[in-house]
Amino acid sequence: MSIQSYWPSFDNVQDCILSEAERLSDKLLIAVHHPTKLIATGYGTNTPEVKSQQELLDHLLNSNHIIPLLGESGSGKSHLIRWLDAIADTHPKAIEENWHVIRIPKNASLSQVLEIMLYGLKGDVFDQARKHTREVSNGLSEETTRGLLFTHLNEALRAIPEALTKKGESLKVDGNLTPEKRVELREEMTFAKQLTDFFADPYIQTKFSGDRSVINNRISRLIEIKSYAELLDEHFELTGQDFLFTSGEEMSFNLGRQAKTAYRNLQLASDESKRKMAAEITNKAIDRACKLMFNRLFQFSTGNFQDLFKEIRKYLLAENKTLVVLVEDLAAISAIDDVLIDSLLEQDMDDGEQVLCPMKSVIAATDGLESYQSHRSSIWTRGGYEWRLPSDNDVRQFPELAFSNEDVLNFCARYINAARHGVSEVKRLVDVSNISLGLPIWENTLDESELKILEEFGSSPNNIPLFPYNKQAIMKLTQKHVFSAGHTRFNPRVAIQQVLLAILRDHNGIFLQGGYPSAWFEGQLNEFRHDETAQFIQQRITDKEMSKRLVGFMSLYSDGRSTEENLKQVSAGQASAFNLDTSFLSDDVTLASMGQIIIGDPIPAAPTPTVKPTKPKSQPVVDELKIKVDEWFAGSAQLDQGLSNQLRQGLFQMLENHKGFSDYSVDKTKNWGPSQNLSMLESVLKEGSKINIGVPGSATNLSNKKYVNAFAEEVLSDSLDSMSLKRQMLAVLRYTNNNSTNKTEGWSYPKGFEDYIHYQDFAQTWVQSAMQTCVKIAKHTALDPLGQQVALAKNLGVDLSSPAKRLNQLVQTSAHIKSRLPEPINELHSEVLNKWLDEWDKLRDKWLRTIVVGKNNAIHPVDFKNAYKQINDLVGSNSELMPVIRDVSTQGQMFFDYLVGSETKMELKELLESLNEVYKKIPAEMIPNYSDTMTTVRKRTRDLAKIVTSETPKSVMGLMDNSKDPLQLLNKINGKELRLWQKVLKDWISISPKIVKDIRKFNQDNGANKIEQYTGAINDRLTLLDSSLEVLGDHNES
Repeated sequence: MSIQSYWPSFDNVQDCILSEAERLSDKLLIAVHHPTKLIATGYGTNTPEVKSQQELLDHLLNSNHIIPLLGESGSGKSHLIRWLDAIADTHPKAIEENWHVIRIPKNASLSQVLEIMLYGLKGDVFDQARKHTREVSNGLSEETTRGLLFTHLNEALRAIPEALTKKGESLKVDGNLTPEKRVELREEMTFAKQLTDFFADPYIQTKFSGDRSVINNRISRLIEIKSYAELLDEHFELTGQDFLFTSGEEMSFNLGRQAKTAYRNLQLASDESKRKMAAEITNKAIDRACKLMFNRLFQFSTGNFQDLFKEIRKYLLAENKTLVVLVEDLAAISAIDDVLIDSLLEQDMDDGEQVLCPMKSVIAATDGLESYQSHRSSIWTRGGYEWRLPSDNDVRQFPELAFSNEDVLNFCARYINAARHGVSEVKRLVDVSNISLGLPIWENTLDESELKILEEFGSSPNNIPLFPYNKQAIMKLTQKHVFSAGHTRFNPRVAIQQVLLAILRDHNGIFLQGGYPSAWFEGQLNEFRHDETAQFIQQRITDKEMSKRLVGFMSLYSDGRSTEENLKQVSAGQASAFNLDTSFLSDDVTLASMGQIIIGDPIPAAPTPTVKPTKPKSQPVVDELKIKVDEWFAGSAQLDQGLSNQLRQGLFQMLENHKGFSDYSVDKTKNWGPSQNLSMLESVLKEGSKINIGVPGSATNLSNKKYVNAFAEEVLSDSLDSMSLKRQMLAVLRYTNNNSTNKTEGWSYPKGFEDYIHYQDFAQTWVQSAMQTCVKIAKHTALDPLGQQVALAKNLGVDLSSPAKRLNQLVQTSAHIKSRLPEPINELHSEVLNKWLDEWDKLRDKWLRTIVVGKNNAIHPVDFKNAYKQINDLVGSNSELMPVIRDVSTQGQMFFDYLVGSETKMELKELLESLNEVYKKIPAEMIPNYSDTMTTVRKRTRDLAKIVTSETPKSVMGLMDNSKDPLQLLNKINGKELRLWQKVLKDWISISPKIVKDIRKFNQDNGANKIEQYTGAINDRLTLLDSSLEVLGDHNES
């Protein structure tokens, strides 16, 4: 056989290492039981004393009263009750007094509790009781029990106001009814009344009794047997959160009228304190409902439960027996806890006559249990002591209660020893009548070399070999899982699950395959890793999986303060037992482990080294900065403000001192930022004196402008993969600290050479990525001015519809743009255009600076294209030109009346030439009296014909259409042409009516023939003009 046989088989671990006390047989329990220390407080003194489990047993042996055993969840109450039960079967005094022991497990249903109490009792009374219990149990389905529970819950809620009224009257009689207490009682009464309506609603009953709900768990405790593990996973108390609805629709659509009113009146949706109060009142009512159900369901031929209990004691008195009742958890049998305590308090003597059998009892309860508190005074006065398992505060007050290193090792070793034997051997070897003998230490025949390895793994103080653990491994796992978060009390359940089962059961398969500790397991041991030792291993072991396994092994099985100490604490033989590389380990363990765990204020115990320890040559200097970085990466503390800013400063300097920016295609001048006086890095990463570089896990990551991070958030961990990064961050911090503005030491400080290597390793990968991000952000600053210029281009009528021409259009100066613009319409139009053109140049300069690349300031088309894609589609404002637009649009109707249908420049030119002919052929005597001479009028017409375009008239008329963009139309109107059109049309509007008037006057003066002559001549001319206009009108209509 080899040393591997000392790792218990999977089946033996499953059978022997149990965190659930009800699964332990008496012999197995005795084999693994670790002596328990307790606190006992005497009645009247209120002075706690440290007691042993033997003293508790002696108290049980010598006292016929209730012994209360209090403690927190998981403190070992059930285990201690089981130990007392195991002792009771064979103790001489138990045999002498003919004990009849009833142990009520905390996972028993109500019917099972009754079955246990009636077990072995003979007689018709008990037969009838058993029969009735089975009938009730078989008849209680989950649905039936649920209905009964809600019926009794509403009864319990209805009874609260009356009970509170009586309580108020009692307080008043005693003079203790304060105004505050009166208000409190009234509020509780109101709550109880409203909750009655609330829980009468069918939807509420369904909502509160779903799977894994508190109500459902209570129901299952009444009718089902549960394992201890199931009890740990379930909740038996409502909280305020249970009274919240997922949405207003859920309440509106599902609740009845009365339930809605109750929910609203109770203010459960808006007031957390009201929800908490509702939960407290309902929990009390549920307890009361369960008691009502039990009393009504379990009525026996002799009466109620207390009557049946008396019959049991009378029967045992006749049998000359002493009744011993051991209750594992009073809260688990809350439906009968009150009546059970009352029964246990009942005296066996009546007027000096023995009427009931003698009785002893131990009841375990969690701290603060209401049913115990209401009977506490009676229990305490009779029993004399209140016993409890130590809390964290007790351990702090009484150091002797602390679980020492030896206690931890012995506790774990007993379970390991039992698992090596197996449950059948435990049953054969353990003598319950002589518990002091315990279970013999399991042994196997090993050769000399393997025996040496077994000894190097060490033994517990009770001489049980610790393999596959050693002292360090057990201590570290206990520190991690049992004594974490400031806990000073040893929790057996946690130790069994996290120290023993987590290794012996969960790693059994990988051990048999030669893979323990696995590479994965290393990740669970980060907090124990010694980084320098891990780096030592990684530098020498090229196989990544083997390297991780070795790091995990050293993390768990050594606890030195340096690599040298760690390597001396383990041997090549120990590594070979786990199929690990042994190339850098010596054959012998030459340095004992520290083997200490820190529990609050530590109580060190002398270590028991497997070999003679050697004293370290010197105490290492504590590196406070390294400790802070370790805590930062482990997630146990944030990087404080000072170190966070120091790291940011160091990283910023790393970027600034890097090679030229031209490699990243960016302008390096100090003309960045709003005031154009910053470097590119300063404009992107600085905000005043603050450097916006994200530091994961920092206490000061408040800015939303941290575009560059020191590293990714997910990399901040204590994993082996992050170890190099952690060392690099330490190097950056140390270098920055030694090269601040006040001092410049370069790399000449202690460990500076090591830091230089790690610093440069980080810079090789980070600088390039960070610079690229900075450049990207810097180029992103082009988007705003580019977007504004694009909006300005639309205002100025610059065509950007063609992707191929956009860049060429936008890089042009305002002079080029102005040269292509039509003449302004008026002075205001001119002022606005000049303002926009000035803005054009400023915006152009801003975005060009961020996109130009290389020494020649060329613009990379791809950069421009990417930037253009990202800009927001801004809409230019036309508010400044609204007076111009309104003024021009008022001319639209005039243009429409006389020029509608004139589509082309040629048609408009012909129209003007015809008009000029009309003016030319008007006889001198018929020329109207007008402000301008006919020569001037005809000149304007000819001037307009020379510059006429189709765009100006069409755009003026287009302004009448509100659906069209007025700026686009305005950009097509030539100011000079518009002014001539206005004059030409005004001329015609003024001259044509006067011609008609003169004709009429001439008719009167010269007779009809002459009139007809002139009229015919004029009509010829007007017909010519009308035909031209008609043609143009037809074109417009088509």
